[in-house]
This record gives sequence, C-alpha cells and structure tokens, in this order.
Amino acid sequence: MMGGLVFMVNEKMFCSLHWDKKREEDLMMARVGFEKANALINAGKCYPMDFTGRPMKDYVFIPPEGYDLEEDLVFWLDLCHAFNDKTKKSKKRKK
Repeated sequence: MMGGLVFMVNEKMFCSLHWDKKREEDLMMARVGFEKANALINAGKCYPMDFTGRPMKDYVFIPPEGYDLEEDLVFWLDLCHAFNDKTKKSKKRKK
C-alpha cells in the first residue's frame, strides 16, 4: 500500500519509510494522532501525509533531517508508541 517499508506494532500500522517522488527524498511516516499531528505540522517539524491529494488525519511525513539523529528518531517513535496504545486494530477482511 505505502510503496515503502512499513512497521507494525500490535497488528497496527506504527511507522514507515517511504521514497517520495515529489520531494525526491526518503520520508518517515509516523502515526501520531490528529491533534499531535496538527501541532507538529504547525510547528514546522513535519508535513501532512498526503498520497492522493487528501491528507490522512493521524499521520505525518518527517523529512530526513527530522529523524537522522538518534534523539530525533526516538522522539518520533515515542509519539507513535503513545498513539498506538490508544488505537484499535483494524478488523480483518473476509476472504
């Protein structure tokens, strides 16, 4: 679905690495929740996650300079983990 490497925790999407053709860079996708995503986007730390022209509300894209240092990566992974604990896993599709 993402065209990149996706990490799952508790059978829920956690984060991903994605090659963005528009920006020509590897972006980290983080699932942090709507309120946190808006605050971080407004602070200029990340971009809305947008594949199709319609941003996904709980997700953000982080440019490489935002996750290249260990403490930066830990910051994003901690946010993903906190939100992951609050979410329900998707229902399995019937075959």
